[in-house]
Amino acid sequence: CLEATKQSMERRREELRASDYVKEEVANGDRMMADAQFPAAVRYYDKAVERDPEGKLKGAYMMFANRGTCLLEMKRYRQALADAEMCVKCNPTWVLGHVLKGRAHQLLDQWSQVLKESVIAYDLDPTNETVLEMMRDCLFKHLGSDELQKSTFSGMSDSLGRAMEDPSLQKLLSDPDIQQIVRAMQATRDLSPLATK
Repeated sequence: CLEATKQSMERRREELRASDYVKEEVANGDRMMADAQFPAAVRYYDKAVERDPEGKLKGAYMMFANRGTCLLEMKRYRQALADAEMCVKCNPTWVLGHVLKGRAHQLLDQWSQVLKESVIAYDLDPTNETVLEMMRDCLFKHLGSDELQKSTFSGMSDSLGRAMEDPSLQKLLSDPDIQQIVRAMQATRDLSPLATK
């Protein structure tokens, strides 16, 4: 029993050392990120992630979010997406994690995923302007016309008819989650969250 207690105490000490190390490296990365020194920031975040690759420490979602943001700035979109996924895994209710994930999908031209992340983020915070912009950008990308943006949905039936022939939009609209959103929008006839300002 005494041996088990000693082992437990040693494990706890090691966890505390790892936590302190991670906090220090994340703080260094945050300073570099604030100075727009993204490659240096990523190196610090990499050291932190080596000690906590599963994101089990408190606040780990920020470590992944910040490294992912730096990776986006460095145009390393797939790696940024992986970090965004870890961020969301560590804290699924943090809206900005979903925004980061949506942004990475957007830069990878994966628009159905952008819309999915937008919807999740919208469910978490329907007043978040960034979420509404991301959702609007996604729909405009697929409905795809400057005319639509300028007219703020007037004349939408012609544009929608042309857009419905687009294979990428057909794939997007065949997604059950997206169909649910479209049905809700049709039922309420409220497209105002998607209107440009």
